[in-house]
Amino acid sequence: LEGFRKQKKSIQISDAFEMYLNEDCINKTPKTVRGYKDAFRLIVTNNYYITPERILEDLIAFVNTAKPKKKSRYQASTINIHLTAFKTFLTFCYKRNILQDNIDIGRFRPPVTPKKVKTWHSDEIERLQEYFRTRDNEFSLLIKFIAATGWRIGEVLQLTWDKVEETMLYREPKQKGRLDPFPYTDELREILTELKPLSTGDKVFRWSNGSQSSLTRTLNKAMADLNIEKDGRAWHTFRKTAATNWVNDETIPIHEAQTLLGHKNIRTTQQHYVKKDIAKIGEKLNAKNKEKQRK
Repeated sequence: LEGFRKQKKSIQISDAFEMYLNEDCINKTPKTVRGYKDAFRLIVTNNYYITPERILEDLIAFVNTAKPKKKSRYQASTINIHLTAFKTFLTFCYKRNILQDNIDIGRFRPPVTPKKVKTWHSDEIERLQEYFRTRDNEFSLLIKFIAATGWRIGEVLQLTWDKVEETMLYREPKQKGRLDPFPYTDELREILTELKPLSTGDKVFRWSNGSQSSLTRTLNKAMADLNIEKDGRAWHTFRKTAATNWVNDETIPIHEAQTLLGHKNIRTTQQHYVKKDIAKIGEKLNAKNKEKQRK
């Protein structure tokens, strides 16, 4: 606890969290807010006046559930997700002078084995598009659009025609309150030109954001009909596939892929969105060695 100074305000942690929800989470998506609430509920054991010492006690007790040789309630990756969510609350407390020092949560994070990035094969995407072309062409165009842009399914479903300009599309990301530009490529122009006659309102695609579960069931049925293994893949996999294709095909450098995906940290793009093609890397090394030998 060395280095902590007594905070200037005395407030119960439940009241501070309520302030946080009302002030900082007003523009967050319900799913994001639910994550913050889950983290608070799991880490904070009971109500108390905020002190660094008391918060550290809760953090230590929570992280201990992931210790080796103990029956863990959570995987290490889940622990880290909750710690990240709780960190935003602690930062809020620090900025509001409820906590005099910003608690370093990094030292509590258990090590996590990186998960393998899963993607769609190009022939799988083509088969899915063809499957829906005669059944529901708008669904086929939805797959084509999300595979080309790497947008989140919620971002695609929120797209309206007034956000489609001559050279740019504007996406509303998870952090509501802003619009992120995205290049209106020839491929996207063809998709939206084909889609326009099917559209009857302001929205580009007919489905509401609340239709995601229904859309997932429809996608899963198509995969089953086509004998495509699910392997944990769903709508978000199209986002990772787009990022992987951009970077591994050397279409664009990774920092530009980061921009298109809307990631604040390039490590997110590198670790969780780009599948490493080790065989292709080996081919590049062989080619470089052969070039050296010729010289």
